[in-house]
Amino acid sequence: MTERSFYLNPNLFFLFEKDAFCLWNYGAHEQFEIEKDLITLLMDISQNKEIDSNNPHLADLLENDVVRTAPYDSKPWGWDQLSRIFHRGTQNVPELQEKRSKQEMIHDFIGFSEGYSQRKETHDKQDVLQKDSNSIKLSKVDANINTLGFVDTLKTRFTSRHFSGETISENNFSTVLFYTFGEIHDKWEGIEDTVDLIGVRKSSPSAGGIHSIQAYVTVFNVEGIESGLYLYDPKDHSLGLIHAVVDRTPRL
Repeated sequence: MTERSFYLNPNLFFLFEKDAFCLWNYGAHEQFEIEKDLITLLMDISQNKEIDSNNPHLADLLENDVVRTAPYDSKPWGWDQLSRIFHRGTQNVPELQEKRSKQEMIHDFIGFSEGYSQRKETHDKQDVLQKDSNSIKLSKVDANINTLGFVDTLKTRFTSRHFSGETISENNFSTVLFYTFGEIHDKWEGIEDTVDLIGVRKSSPSAGGIHSIQAYVTVFNVEGIESGLYLYDPKDHSLGLIHAVVDRTPRL
């Protein structure tokens, strides 16, 4: 029996799902169902034990890059493992997932772009909820509004689930909406003038796709604005009324 060391891919995540034990290689965006015998083998490899090189399962593990015969070149992440799994697992890397060449990716992208005009026309017609007759133009944003310093802001910020119910000014409301969902960035010089963009440029990165595409705002106590459900339009900094009655029943 010949024994040697093997090394686990650092981009592996294991989970139980229904009646299966699953291995997820989140670096390559691949998932596998693991047999019972493999669980013990992978645990032994993770504990740096010498493994019989004639083990019948090793060929599959090596072929699918679950293990290697030499250590992986893995740079220190520096943060917690959950953030690493999220970062690597949500990356859009089709050349890894489908093992396509750059030439194939370029060809596919050109084909995808051929339907641009139809997709843009569809996008331009999507805001069917907002009616011009119900549009409310918000006041000009006060960029010089009194604010805390940077350090004080970091120290005092927190997520709130309890609200006082006090009325806020329309100006403060307008400012919050603008700096959260509005067009706060300058134009992309040399890009926006020559490229017809699909969609709307957001105020912040997508955060893995969880940043809202459209901002729906429930108004309760804002000076000069009737209570209701509104759709915020960042293009002209306005609200479009969707529903005039708001149910104030507490919900989780």
